[in-house]
Amino acid sequence: MRIIYLGIGFLALGLGCLGIALPVLPTTPFLLLSAFCFARSSQRWYNFLYENRVFGKYLRDYEKHEMSTVNKIRTLLLMWAGMIFCMWLLDFHLHLTIFLTLVGCGVSIHLLRLRNPKNK
Repeated sequence: MRIIYLGIGFLALGLGCLGIALPVLPTTPFLLLSAFCFARSSQRWYNFLYENRVFGKYLRDYEKHEMSTVNKIRTLLLMWAGMIFCMWLLDFHLHLTIFLTLVGCGVSIHLLRLRNPKNK
């Protein structure tokens, strides 16, 4: 079972990394899945993920339901720019445009409800 968790953890981490660059692919759920799998398979990789300079702070803040205002703005701008670009690529097909808009609104509401870190 350890090997399966480790494999899923690496797959999720890879997809999370892709999600940083691809706005339609979510980053957070994959990073959380990766942390979950590493916690059950390898303390070394779990520590690596939480101590990583890119993902560590992101995961620790998300665990506390926090996100800085700068990160919220950056995330929302990149997400909506990516969504609009995807809609444009799909020639603003009605069903996909409605779906992407609803997903974007849901993610936006979620992000805006996260607290700002107290030490910033």
